[in-house]
Parts: sequence; C-alpha cells; structure tokens
Amino acid sequence: MKIEISQRGGVRYVGMRAYMEWLKQTFDANVGALSQHGSVDFRVISIPLIQDFSHRSRLGLRMADWTASAFFKAIDIHQTGACDASFAKALGPRIARASGQSLPAGYGVKLMPGWNSGHLKNVDPIQLDIFRYYGYPREWRSNW
Repeated sequence: MKIEISQRGGVRYVGMRAYMEWLKQTFDANVGALSQHGSVDFRVISIPLIQDFSHRSRLGLRMADWTASAFFKAIDIHQTGACDASFAKALGPRIARASGQSLPAGYGVKLMPGWNSGHLKNVDPIQLDIFRYYGYPREWRSNW
C-alpha cells in the first residue's frame, strides 16, 4: 500500500517514514502498548513509497487535513487558544467502530503510541474531553 500525506502542517514524508519504521520495529518486537491494542500488517505497507503532496492536488488529503485539524483543535492549548472539541465530535458518526462496539476508542480513534507511553501524563483536564467523548475508559487515564 502506498501512503500519501499532506505537506501541510509541518509533517513531511521523511518524518512519517521514520515514524512508520519505528512502529514496524515496535510491532515486530511485540513490545509496548502498540502490540497490546491493535496491529498493523506491515506486509501491505511500502514505507519507501510514503510520499507527501500538496493538499491542493489531492481531495483525499484535504479531508485528512480537516480531520487532523479537528482533533488538534480538540486538544491544543498552546497554538490555537482554548480547546474546542466540537469539530472532532461532529465527525463522530463517520468514525469507524470495531464490530459490536458503540464507541470508536482503540479502533477509529486510536492513541499512538498509547496512553501508557508517558507522553500523556501532564495533560490539562480540558484536553481529556475528546478522549472521554470517544470512549476511552477511566482506567486508561488513571495515570494522567
């Protein structure tokens, strides 16, 4: 599978390639929160084919940008002012859910590298709103 990312927002394909290599190594080693809460079949992902394009040239990238921006606004307290989860919540009916599940936590909305990675220990309580909305259980937030 070829992955296309938007040039918008500072993420570049070199960084995405490095992140995907890290994910692959983590899954291959079967370590950490990643292996416990889902998997990625790296046999179908061609990391060398990860490319970035202008979002103006690809409608699908614009839709991905909208989604990423909605979730960024839901948790950002530094760059965009107060958190506003309304945009990310409005996407709710369109977000995938695991078979038999009413909420998308861990499936259509997935924290990566994960809640136990240490990256989420100092979050502001207002930033938790979107995680609660999408069904992250209380016990996953016990260390936050």
